[in-house]
Amino acid sequence: MSRLKNILSFFLLWLSFFGFTQNYDYELVYIDTDKIYYSIIQKEGALFFGTNLGIYRIDSETKLIEYDLSVKGAIDKNLNPETIRISFITAPKNIPLSEFRTSITAIQSFQNYVYVISRGKLLIYKNKLYSFTPYGSVRSITTNYVGSYNGIYQMDEVLTYPPYTNGQIKEYDGITFICYDGLFAIQGNQQEILYDAPAGNRKYGAIENIFKLQSSKYIIVSDLGLYIYNLEENSFKMIHDGNYSPIVPVKKTFRNGFEFKTGFWFGQNNNLYSINLSDYEVSTFFSFESQIVDMIAVGDVIYVLTNDKKIIFLYSTTQQKFIVNTIYLESQPHTIEIKRNYLLMSGNKGLSIYDLSENQLYNNVVIDEFNRGAMFKTDNAFSLGSIHGVYRFENIDLLVDSISSNFVSNEVNYRNDTILILLVILSGFIVLIYMLNNRRRRYNNQEMVIAIKKYIDANLNKVDVVAICEKFNIDNNLLYHLDSDFKPGDYIKQKRKEKAVELIAKGFSIEKISKATGYSVSYLKRYF
Repeated sequence: MSRLKNILSFFLLWLSFFGFTQNYDYELVYIDTDKIYYSIIQKEGALFFGTNLGIYRIDSETKLIEYDLSVKGAIDKNLNPETIRISFITAPKNIPLSEFRTSITAIQSFQNYVYVISRGKLLIYKNKLYSFTPYGSVRSITTNYVGSYNGIYQMDEVLTYPPYTNGQIKEYDGITFICYDGLFAIQGNQQEILYDAPAGNRKYGAIENIFKLQSSKYIIVSDLGLYIYNLEENSFKMIHDGNYSPIVPVKKTFRNGFEFKTGFWFGQNNNLYSINLSDYEVSTFFSFESQIVDMIAVGDVIYVLTNDKKIIFLYSTTQQKFIVNTIYLESQPHTIEIKRNYLLMSGNKGLSIYDLSENQLYNNVVIDEFNRGAMFKTDNAFSLGSIHGVYRFENIDLLVDSISSNFVSNEVNYRNDTILILLVILSGFIVLIYMLNNRRRRYNNQEMVIAIKKYIDANLNKVDVVAICEKFNIDNNLLYHLDSDFKPGDYIKQKRKEKAVELIAKGFSIEKISKATGYSVSYLKRYF
């Protein structure tokens, strides 16, 4: 009997895997054939099952435990015995039920799973939280296009040309560019090869990406360097010779219909550069200890992925720049993106997610070989391209909430690791030496903490966290990462309390103390 069960389980799991290619939203994770199942009852936040051996319930995840073995057979909503009545239920089509689809007698969704009774067997399906569409080696994803090494698809219709893409596809205000080593444009019904790049005859190199500037100009990234591209004239002008070192553009959110205004940021080797788009002067913006792999900018923070399995949080404004945080990863990603409060990292071994609000890293959320740069996000979803196809996630919060604790990394809390602390201290000295040698005045973390404390002391009666963020041009999240021992809100409270006690001891009136500390008169009368 056990041998027969194993064969049946293997067969059903195989069918479930086959169903995966059919773009089902659920996958079969467990089958129980040891008992005969009759009923599924959801009661008081728990799930109960009526079987021939008694009542069972779900404990954690999908583990079944005994609840009341004295009640055998079908059960009602109060978990009392009930006469067995067989009637068949139609199940959603997005669950891979195969031959069990026509004999379902009970089905119940609970948490992130769907429980199905068919022919007395219990089948448990987990919501994959993503949809999957098979393509051959996806290199780029946009709203209307999927670019792969085996073809380019526009709303599921394959283009006759180009036959593949190696680089990015970009959709801008009525025009779509395809970087396929060459450059191809689609405007309405018109299609045009702007630059062909057959192997051995590539005047401007192999084009990898294109970024929109103002007017009709664009920045093109090729394996030879950076070019200004004029669409009206179909002309290329090199503004930075890459010397055959890969160029990593800083990805930014679109602003007013274009991505960059006065400057363009990119990485090469260990350096982050900025290029002035007026005179095309290139200057070194920041130097890292390791090679830059990918970058994404949000506000004043640049999240930098390096080739030694780190994510470095670089805080940067025109007045100051310093490293705020460093995350140590377990595997090496090649692509980074941010969606709401989550950093998404894809690589050859799978997808990992870092929760910025919880300081938590989740590894191997999806295991597949993802392609570099094949990541696309909208307001409501994000998609990733792998060598097998496109994964689309509709709700990242639900995805993170459903991740098993098995995915959680125990190595994220770098503050408890002595070696890492020493490395951070050493890095701090390096940054300090760099700043001392730099003529332009810049803050490091400790200097900023001292400056903030002085500002609080001088404005005790009106200061708050919002005012500090505005004064020092720093966002709230970064403010609380400057120093683990410094919490601005707690510091304000403590200083106000000390000031109030001092003035009371000196005999000042309640009204004057109120003006000096920011406390209301009623608060002072009640607590002092």
